[in-house]
Amino acid sequence: MATVDTLKAYEALIGADMPDRQARALLTIVQELQETRLAEVAGKGDLAELKSAVNADIMTLKEDFAAFKAEVREDFAAFKAEVREDFAAFKAEVKEDIAAFKAEVKEDIAAFKAEVRGDIAAL
Repeated sequence: MATVDTLKAYEALIGADMPDRQARALLTIVQELQETRLAEVAGKGDLAELKSAVNADIMTLKEDFAAFKAEVREDFAAFKAEVREDFAAFKAEVKEDIAAFKAEVKEDIAAFKAEVRGDIAAL
């Protein structure tokens, strides 16, 4: 960052007919502002430190994401297994219900046949 050459600036102000006290006061203000700005500017060491901190944060985020991904996969695998178990139980229950319904229909058909035969025999 460029700095103001205060001697050169002072000479220019005096050369422009500015009174000495005003020129010195103005340059004092400029110099203080310049020092404040320089204090705010990050140096190479600051940037290197920041880069290192950012890289560490990125690595932490990558590790956290990998752990989260693994956890989600485990949860999904457990959910999938649970759904398969529930589906197998439901399928078995439906098969039992169908078998019971078939047996009931066969009994109803046999009873109806017997009734029809009895009615035919009565004629």
